[in-house]
Amino acid sequence: MIRLRLNDLMWERRFTITELHRVTGISRQRLGALRNSPELQYGIQFGTLDRLCTALECGAGDILEYVPEE
Repeated sequence: MIRLRLNDLMWERRFTITELHRVTGISRQRLGALRNSPELQYGIQFGTLDRLCTALECGAGDILEYVPEE
């Protein structure tokens, strides 16, 4: 399973949904869905991932985490 660490990174970097929306241009609804769906049920586009990495000053490996299924 691929886990999305967006909520963790937002907390660590003190970003709100509104601030991240302003910096990235990603809709608040999409950011909320990504933040509240850590199992990445809906997928993520590379452009979205790129904008998040730029805003949060991190790499894709910081946002996406592989968790082996038992």
